Amino acid sequence: MTMKTLINSAKNAVHSTTAKVAAGSVLAASFVSSAHAQTASTTASDVFDDITSQATQMGGYALGAVAVITGSLIGIKLIKKFANRAS
Repeated sequence: MTMKTLINSAKNAVHSTTAKVAAGSVLAASFVSSAHAQTASTTASDVFDDITSQATQMGGYALGAVAVITGSLIGIKLIKKFANRAS
Protein backbone atom coordinates (compact mmCIF):
# COMPACT_ATOMS: atom_id res chain seq x y z
CA MET A 1 0.00 0.00 0.00
CA THR A 2 1.17 3.44 -0.75
CA MET A 3 1.05 6.38 1.60
CA LYS A 4 -1.75 7.98 -0.40
CA THR A 5 -3.91 4.87 -0.02
CA LEU A 6 -3.35 4.81 3.74
CA ILE A 7 -4.27 8.49 4.05
CA ASN A 8 -7.45 7.97 2.01
CA SER A 9 -8.41 4.96 4.13
CA ALA A 10 -7.91 6.95 7.32
CA LYS A 11 -9.89 9.87 5.89
CA ASN A 12 -12.77 7.57 4.95
CA ALA A 13 -12.73 5.98 8.37
CA VAL A 14 -12.93 9.35 10.11
CA HIS A 15 -15.80 10.53 7.92
CA SER A 16 -17.80 7.31 8.26
CA THR A 17 -21.01 7.17 10.28
CA THR A 18 -19.72 4.55 12.70
CA ALA A 19 -16.74 6.74 13.58
CA LYS A 20 -19.07 9.65 14.29
CA VAL A 21 -21.28 7.47 16.47
CA ALA A 22 -18.28 6.14 18.36
CA ALA A 23 -16.90 9.64 18.91
CA GLY A 24 -20.31 10.86 20.06
CA SER A 25 -20.69 8.00 22.51
CA VAL A 26 -17.22 8.64 23.91
CA LEU A 27 -18.04 12.32 24.41
CA ALA A 28 -21.38 11.48 26.02
CA ALA A 29 -19.74 8.99 28.36
CA SER A 30 -17.10 11.54 29.38
CA PHE A 31 -19.77 14.17 30.10
CA VAL A 32 -21.79 11.71 32.17
CA SER A 33 -18.76 10.54 34.12
CA SER A 34 -17.62 14.10 34.86
CA ALA A 35 -21.12 15.03 36.03
CA HIS A 36 -21.22 11.92 38.22
CA ALA A 37 -17.80 12.74 39.67
CA GLN A 38 -18.97 16.22 40.65
CA THR A 39 -22.09 14.81 42.29
CA ALA A 40 -20.10 12.13 44.12
CA SER A 41 -17.55 14.64 45.44
CA THR A 42 -20.34 16.92 46.63
CA THR A 43 -21.99 14.00 48.39
CA ALA A 44 -18.70 12.94 49.97
CA SER A 45 -18.09 16.50 51.10
CA ASP A 46 -21.52 16.63 52.72
CA VAL A 47 -20.88 13.32 54.48
CA PHE A 48 -17.55 14.51 55.88
CA ASP A 49 -19.14 17.76 57.04
CA ASP A 50 -21.82 15.75 58.89
CA ILE A 51 -19.19 13.50 60.47
CA THR A 52 -17.19 16.55 61.57
CA SER A 53 -20.22 18.15 63.21
CA GLN A 54 -21.12 14.88 64.95
CA ALA A 55 -17.53 14.45 66.18
CA THR A 56 -17.57 17.98 67.60
CA GLN A 57 -20.86 17.29 69.33
CA MET A 58 -19.61 13.99 70.79
CA GLY A 59 -16.43 15.71 71.96
CA GLY A 60 -18.56 18.17 73.90
CA TYR A 61 -20.41 15.30 75.58
CA ALA A 62 -17.15 13.53 76.40
CA LEU A 63 -15.64 16.65 77.95
CA GLY A 64 -18.43 16.85 80.48
CA ALA A 65 -18.13 13.16 81.33
CA VAL A 66 -14.34 13.42 81.73
CA ALA A 67 -14.74 16.37 84.11
CA VAL A 68 -17.25 14.47 86.26
CA ILE A 69 -15.13 11.30 86.38
CA THR A 70 -11.93 13.20 87.16
CA GLY A 71 -13.64 15.19 89.92
CA SER A 72 -15.10 12.06 91.48
CA LEU A 73 -11.75 10.23 91.42
CA ILE A 74 -10.01 13.17 93.07
CA GLY A 75 -12.76 13.32 95.67
CA ILE A 76 -12.50 9.60 96.45
CA LYS A 77 -8.70 9.82 96.84
CA LEU A 78 -9.01 12.80 99.18
CA ILE A 79 -11.65 11.05 101.29
CA LYS A 80 -9.45 7.95 101.56
CA LYS A 81 -6.41 10.05 102.48
CA PHE A 82 -8.19 11.94 105.25
CA ALA A 83 -9.98 8.81 106.48
CA ASN A 84 -6.64 6.99 106.86
CA ARG A 85 -5.09 9.95 108.72
CA ALA A 86 -8.02 10.21 111.07
CA SER A 87 -7.76 6.61 112.18
